[in-house]
Amino acid sequence: MADNLRHSSSLLFAFTVFKGIHSVANIKSQIKRIGTNNKAQARNKGERSAIKTAIRHFRDAIATGDKSKINGELVAASKKLDEAVSKGVLHSNNAANKKSAMAKAANKAVK
Repeated sequence: MADNLRHSSSLLFAFTVFKGIHSVANIKSQIKRIGTNNKAQARNKGERSAIKTAIRHFRDAIATGDKSKINGELVAASKKLDEAVSKGVLHSNNAANKKSAMAKAANKAVK
């Protein structure tokens, strides 16, 4: 019995090392869940980075003062925010607040 138990735990350890997961979880389903959470976290991190880049481009457009560039970047950033909401990366109210602030800044810059 002890040999059997030792064998299964070593397989479990090999599974965690193979998947690149470093955790203290002993249950196979929990180890898998940690892996899926890590993948989702990495995917969400990329989405949030893309949103920040789009907002930064919008702010750069405001600094230049070009009306058409401001409107183009506003549309692009708003689209990125809407995509993030649909993917569950951002809460809808968070995106709405960001879009509202950008629209307000765009209106102020155009005047």
